[in-house]
Amino acid sequence: MTDQHDVHPHTLADAAIVVGTDGTAPATAAVRWAARTAAHRCRRLLIVHGIDFAATRAALGSYDVMVPTVSETLRARGAELLVEAAGQARAEAPAMPIATELFEQNAAQSLVALSTHAHLVVLGATPGVGTVAHLGSTLLAVTAHAHGATVVVRGDRQAGDTGPVVVGVDGSEVGEAAIAAAFSEAAERGAELIAVHAWSDLSAGEFAGTSYLKTAKSASTRCWPSGSRAGRKSIRMSAWSARSIRPAHVSA
Repeated sequence: MTDQHDVHPHTLADAAIVVGTDGTAPATAAVRWAARTAAHRCRRLLIVHGIDFAATRAALGSYDVMVPTVSETLRARGAELLVEAAGQARAEAPAMPIATELFEQNAAQSLVALSTHAHLVVLGATPGVGTVAHLGSTLLAVTAHAHGATVVVRGDRQAGDTGPVVVGVDGSEVGEAAIAAAFSEAAERGAELIAVHAWSDLSAGEFAGTSYLKTAKSASTRCWPSGSRAGRKSIRMSAWSARSIRPAHVSA
């Protein structure tokens, strides 16, 4: 009889860190971050770029896109971007194995497909802009539909690589995936783990399905209503702390 084991594809030794690039400054920051992380974790780095012929066809017309000079120019530019990105990654980690791949389809679709077996998928974001600025972007599409961990890099501050890992907790079952990812990331980095829980007194007076306006005054000192999600927050964190592979400091 063969023992059945759940194999997590994202933790396999050959799972690569995948980073998308389009030649912009945010993408360059993402490539550099991905290279440092891949070198630290002894993983392969795969740099990808997508040529969205469908979008180009919509803008230029089907005939123009099929003209050899147009398609060849797009492919040549994509190849140049990958060469540049590989050089940027090599500057961060000279001995790390680096591969590049050019996809002739929507970049978001390519990254989502790769996320099935990637250790991480990394994307760059323009710092200082809100969600509205990214509507319809590759960034939102990948973070919404990826099958594994996705990292959004804002800026190119290397000092941020050594900071704490912060996870938001609400005591819910769906939040356990975030807690698991946070403990894993903190263990990988040997970093402090900070758990954050927040609420607003300006809400409708409901929290985790319970009216906190009717609770005893002691509730404000973390004596949460029996059975509330907030009351289970520390229990869930304690359970994960007990299962953590490497020690991490938890502040809640």
